[in-house]
Amino acid sequence: MPPHLCEALFPQTLSLGVRKLILTSSEPLMQADLEEILRIAYNNRLHTSIVTNGLALTGWQLTASTQAGLLGCQSLGKFT
Repeated sequence: MPPHLCEALFPQTLSLGVRKLILTSSEPLMQADLEEILRIAYNNRLHTSIVTNGLALTGWQLTASTQAGLLGCQSLGKFT
C-alpha cells in the first residue's frame, strides 16, 4: 500500500479499535518505502511488526526499520 493511502487509512483504524499492524505480503522488506510506512504507523500509535523470510534483512535495514517504529519481526526462514 502506498504511503499516501496509509496516511489516510491508519488514523481511521484507531476509531475501530485496531492497535496492531502486521505487514506480510510477498516480502515486506523489498518495499522501497517500508520505513515511511512504519513511521506513519508509529505516528498513529499502531504496534507494527513484519513477517519475513529474512533473506533481504540487513543490519542497516533493521536499524532504519526499528528507528521508524518497527516493534516486532517474525522470520519464516533462517537469518544468516
